[in-house]
Amino acid sequence: MIMSVSEPQKRLLHILCAEDDRFFREAVTGLLESAGHRVCAAENGHAAWDILLEEMDRIDVVITDHRMPGFTGLELVQLLRQTTFRGRIYVYTSLLKPEEEHGYRGLRVDGIFSKNIALAELLRAVEDTRPAVPSKILQPISRTQP
Repeated sequence: MIMSVSEPQKRLLHILCAEDDRFFREAVTGLLESAGHRVCAAENGHAAWDILLEEMDRIDVVITDHRMPGFTGLELVQLLRQTTFRGRIYVYTSLLKPEEEHGYRGLRVDGIFSKNIALAELLRAVEDTRPAVPSKILQPISRTQP
C-alpha cells in the first residue's frame, strides 16, 4: 500500500489592513488576498477601529501603518491592548522615531516592518503559525527625520 503524505493545510486568515496610502493599502491587500486570506481595508485609524469593534472576534491579524489620519497606529494598538483581542499585530510603516518604536515594543506588537522591504517578508510573518515572539523587530527602522 502506498501512502502519500500531504503538506498541512494552510490556515486562511481574516486580516485587517489599516493604511492611509492607497498604493500601499492596495499592494498589501492584493498580496494577502492572492494568498487566499480575507482582508478588510481601512484608510485611517478611525475606520480601522470601527471595523475592529464590529469584527474583533473574527480578525486574526492587524497590520497597521503608523502615521494615519484619525488614530495613529500606536493609538490603535493602545486601544486594542485594552480589549480581549488575541490576534497578531504588525506595524508596516516608512518611518518611526525611537520613542514610537519603544511605544510599540512596550505594547508587544508581533513585528515592525519598514515599507522598503519586500512584501513577501510581511506575508511570511503573517502566515507563520509558530507562537509570536513579543516585541520582535523584524526590520529595524528607528531613524529620525532630517
